[in-house]
Amino acid sequence: MVVGPARASRILEPTTTIDPAPQPRRGDDSPRPRRALFAEPLSLDADEEKSTATEAGIGRRAMEPLPQAVRAPLQPPPAPLPPPPITVPPVPSATPIPTLTSPARRELPVETAYAPPPPAPRPQPRPAARAAELPERPKPRMSHQPTPRQTAPVAGRRAHATRSRLRHEVPPIIVDRLIKSYNGRLAVRDLSFVVQPGRVTGFLGPNGAGKTTTMRILVGLTTPTTGTATFGGLEYAELPHPQRTVGCVLDASFHPARSGRNHLRVLAPTAGASDRRVDKLLDAVGLGDVARQPVGEYSTGMRQRLALAAAVLGNPEYLILDEPANGLDPEGIRWLREFLRDFAARGRAVLISSHLLNEIEATADDIVVIDRGRLLAAMPMSHLNLGEGTTLARVPDMRAALHALAGIGADVQTAADERGSYLRIPSHDVSQVGSVLFSSGVAVNELITERRDLEQEFFSMLEESR
Repeated sequence: MVVGPARASRILEPTTTIDPAPQPRRGDDSPRPRRALFAEPLSLDADEEKSTATEAGIGRRAMEPLPQAVRAPLQPPPAPLPPPPITVPPVPSATPIPTLTSPARRELPVETAYAPPPPAPRPQPRPAARAAELPERPKPRMSHQPTPRQTAPVAGRRAHATRSRLRHEVPPIIVDRLIKSYNGRLAVRDLSFVVQPGRVTGFLGPNGAGKTTTMRILVGLTTPTTGTATFGGLEYAELPHPQRTVGCVLDASFHPARSGRNHLRVLAPTAGASDRRVDKLLDAVGLGDVARQPVGEYSTGMRQRLALAAAVLGNPEYLILDEPANGLDPEGIRWLREFLRDFAARGRAVLISSHLLNEIEATADDIVVIDRGRLLAAMPMSHLNLGEGTTLARVPDMRAALHALAGIGADVQTAADERGSYLRIPSHDVSQVGSVLFSSGVAVNELITERRDLEQEFFSMLEESR
């Protein structure tokens, strides 16, 4: 039978038969070397293994990852040593098997050396024209509109932000028949007044008049003997969120070792404020650069600014300030005036006491004047007719001047001081008075306008009450 020899010839044919002339590469049907022979255990050493692999037709592929020709294309590969001939046992076959010799291996061109297979082709990008023909994919939904789950929180935040910009009016502060007695001495005597929303009310009086006692009763620090002090019908102790309803500054005292930022952070949880609002308020009152410094290093004006930031930490609807302008420089006083006006312009109520009457005149819309615990006046500033001038004229001939001014219906009054007698003409333009006197031939030594201010009105009220 020739079955066995035929199989042996088929197996050894690609490894032992090499045509002296290079043959073109065949297709997929060309025989390939049998690599399964190297899976068997070999007892050869390294040199013999290399020679055997070379003669078997595998070459350097099994020994080196890349051939010498590929790694160094500029240098010709070294000629391999002539391997010892391999004797193939005779196989009973009609066709003799030629013996492989080393010259046949040397005649192989370098181009036939092993080259790694080319990488698999990468997918080419889709042409623009073809991409245009394809239907456009729907874009992912990235709408700014909130999902149903987020609708309620977003709406709440928007309503809160809008609420701070709306000019809503809060209920007024009402002090009704307030009496406070200390060991039989009355500090407040049947005091009643109203602080209207949307307006700044100046609380005026000399030292010991009862201003601080009244403010302490308003914020629940002192219990009145009789009477009430309410915010929209509720006393301070009855408010559900006092710090978010009423902001007050009665005494600017702080822990000296604590920074200004940490002082506000201690008050923030009860006021419902975040650290972001703390930093925002510090910048608003002008303390952003010194927020992390100890309060003990602050000046008096800086402490007043920090106290005001603490008062508005909870975004209150009422503001009660006792002497907030103490220690402030002119720039700080101007800033405080604008701050209070803006606070009241949103429909909130402000009650502020101060000894700086000129500043109260420039800031307040209403005034409440008390003395010895009693109410002297509670009225709008417009009722005081401040700014209306009184013309003062010093003339050598008083009778001629009175006769000339009677022609224009002026209510002329005579007065005297250390410099002598002079004429007072209320509510008349100084230019008109001067023109009348000049046309009548009356000589004028001095002609000025004296304007009435809050200080004059305040002392006039005190003199009338005593």
